Amino acid sequence: MPWSYFIPSQWESLKNLIEEREYCCMNFSAQFRKKYFDFYKYRETLQLGSKVYNGATQNCEAYPVKDCENKGETTSAKLIHNNKSKKIIKADDIIVHHSWIDNLLDFSIMLSENGQLLPVYKKTIPGRIINLNKGLEIFDNSLSKVHTVIGDKKSVKNILKTCFNEKTVSDGINSFNYYAMALDKQSFKPCNSSLDGINIRLGIQKDLENLMPLQKNYEIEEVLPRSEMFNKAISKKHLSTILKNQTTVIAEKSGKIIAKANTNEKGFIYQQIGGVYTLPEYRNMNISTALVSSLLENIFSKDMKASLFVKINNPAALKVYTKLGFKIMEEFQITYFLYQ
Repeated sequence: MPWSYFIPSQWESLKNLIEEREYCCMNFSAQFRKKYFDFYKYRETLQLGSKVYNGATQNCEAYPVKDCENKGETTSAKLIHNNKSKKIIKADDIIVHHSWIDNLLDFSIMLSENGQLLPVYKKTIPGRIINLNKGLEIFDNSLSKVHTVIGDKKSVKNILKTCFNEKTVSDGINSFNYYAMALDKQSFKPCNSSLDGINIRLGIQKDLENLMPLQKNYEIEEVLPRSEMFNKAISKKHLSTILKNQTTVIAEKSGKIIAKANTNEKGFIYQQIGGVYTLPEYRNMNISTALVSSLLENIFSKDMKASLFVKINNPAALKVYTKLGFKIMEEFQITYFLYQ
């Protein structure tokens, strides 16, 4: 059968599929890495069966997975196991498609816990052999919780047309179109502009309150669907997590934070840049260029590549990223279902 649930023996094949186009599937990549990759990497050390591992016993269907980057904290990865064989047989939130040529994975879709549908496919895949409807049928009733489809424009449009046509018509949609851009160290063109009186430094937790006005404006202008109201508590919690787990750079003038940028996801090969925002009165002064340049130097020092998404109708941002060496890879789309 071409479509099936993802199983442990396919982890390397799925990782290879992700890495081929990670610049446009970072949501998928980051969640896969956090929930599953560490598990497979350390699968030989797990004690399944009658012994307890991180609070899960043989009667449980969902085994926690050790998150090696978070000092032993766990995350529920919903790995279904067979009690008789004591082996994990499938994951219930990822489906995969097998190529008829070599039986390797050429398409995969994740249904995240928070209702995001995330596709990734091999660039050279012949579209005629993929039956998305058959694949998504595997998720069955779980599809009712989908509220967002995120991925390359081709996949998102095919998923919407094939499987959610009635839903989008009845509920209405908000769609945002972006360019997926990527940059490696060799193509990087550092910003050498002098910023008189402006200091660039790493952001820390103590900057949280002072960063909130910029974060609020960024989310309203660049992130939130038109129907969704800004939620200060959620935004503050999200920004705090970014300051803790990601890299944030800020620009200050006379002690006032006037611009910011940060990484928002870490994959196998790429780190994704987001949250780039400069106060209106300080724009067109090369501040955002210098800020992102500083962030890129940090990313490249870790032997990673950089990716980001920029709205197609934002020529000013596109100019900044192109100046630094970023190249447009393909179009990217986020579609929200709006429930009344």
